Amino acid sequence: MAYKKDKYGLSQKEQLFCQAIAKGENGSSAYKRIWEADSAQANSIHTASHRLLKRAEIKLRISTIQKQIEAGYINKSISQAVKDKELVLSKLRSIINEDIPTPESGVIRSLELLGKTVALFENV
Repeated sequence: MAYKKDKYGLSQKEQLFCQAIAKGENGSSAYKRIWEADSAQANSIHTASHRLLKRAEIKLRISTIQKQIEAGYINKSISQAVKDKELVLSKLRSIINEDIPTPESGVIRSLELLGKTVALFENV
């Protein structure tokens, strides 16, 4: 029986296997779970997962998924950094505008920090 292949030349189970491996799951445990091979011998499961991992299209798909995962983490990190910066700047502005009760030295320090964010004090 021929299995339907996706645009990567992989069956649905092979695609799930690639995703599991890319996310760090062990080859044997991924194979056993996806192919529901609970009754199979450990050696058979290991051999089958090893064969899959040697195939070029499987290797390529795992690599592609890993890159997508890494890009997602980077995008999330950048997004979080932007949110953190906006929060800090908002708090500094609140201190400067006296929305948050702060001693005068704190207001001056807030002005200084806000000025540094726009390179106001750089030597020209």
